[in-house]
Amino acid sequence: MAQVLFSTAPALPCQKKCSQKERGIRNGRAFGPREAAPPKAVPARDSARAIQALIANHRAELLAFVRRRVCPPIEAADIVQDIWTKALPAIDAGSVDNVIAYLYGVARNLSAEAMRLEYRQTRWFVHSTGDLGIADEAPSAHRVANAKDQLQQLEGAVGSLPDRCRKVFELRHI
Repeated sequence: MAQVLFSTAPALPCQKKCSQKERGIRNGRAFGPREAAPPKAVPARDSARAIQALIANHRAELLAFVRRRVCPPIEAADIVQDIWTKALPAIDAGSVDNVIAYLYGVARNLSAEAMRLEYRQTRWFVHSTGDLGIADEAPSAHRVANAKDQLQQLEGAVGSLPDRCRKVFELRHI
């Protein structure tokens, strides 16, 4: 039975339309390498120097590839970092025949996963930190000042009552 390595489901569209600049497109053409270009095979080596060279040589291409697939607020650089953390153990073990194809496959899967996550979050969570249109329950300054004036008038009126009437009023109402 054949094992499926990569998801064939298309990435979900953004909630908002991304500008061409945000997606890494200039003059109708994408920055970086084209997806149709055949990936080059790079032999997997155990040496840390070979892995550092692999990262240095392909980071910009992977970043452009991921930028074309995701829309802001998703950070393409974060996805590229995740690519290396997911791919390096398999590359170090020597279980990958075509390293570049494997990296682009991991990039495609992580980009689609990030877009699905962003789509779910934008459906349910409010991202606005500004005014949400919720009424303030506290009384306005005008009402506070008016209530203080009324209280002073009531205290003055109660204070002007004879002692016995004032005591009756306080016991009955306060």
